[in-house]
Amino acid sequence: MWSPRHRYWASEPRLPNPLDTGALPEIDLAYRTHRRLARHRDGTTAHTWAGAVTTRWYDRGHHMARRWQQRLVRLTADNPTLTATDGGVSAALLARTVVTYPETVALARALVTLPRAVSRIPRGPAAYRHARALAHIADRLELPRLLVPPDDLLWARLHHHNPP
Repeated sequence: MWSPRHRYWASEPRLPNPLDTGALPEIDLAYRTHRRLARHRDGTTAHTWAGAVTTRWYDRGHHMARRWQQRLVRLTADNPTLTATDGGVSAALLARTVVTYPETVALARALVTLPRAVSRIPRGPAAYRHARALAHIADRLELPRLLVPPDDLLWARLHHHNPP
């Protein structure tokens, strides 16, 4: 995981050294948010869901692809061992967890606060309630809007945990 004191990320066993995250100040903020989120009764479950969602988005190049590409460029500039790994594994794959971490934490926080945000919406058509839920999540992810197809994990999460 991440060491706030030293600003190193050490979760990928295929790398010879931990990743220096000094060029990614957003990791520090996300880590502090994650620590607060971990105290919430639904925080761990929300983080697990968020991790699965952002991993799929990353692998498919969705939503925050440009943001993640820029973060990967900054990360690889400070970590030459990331691009010189054996075994043919790409830097994009090896750094996926650290690159998506801020959005994973933001999404987890949105999922935890979603029931309260959605409960303020008057009962009405399910499509309207789900659109408001997606607007809440987009706001937390700092996106202008968020559109998810029916086969997206986030769509499944919204329909399973926040029925109409």
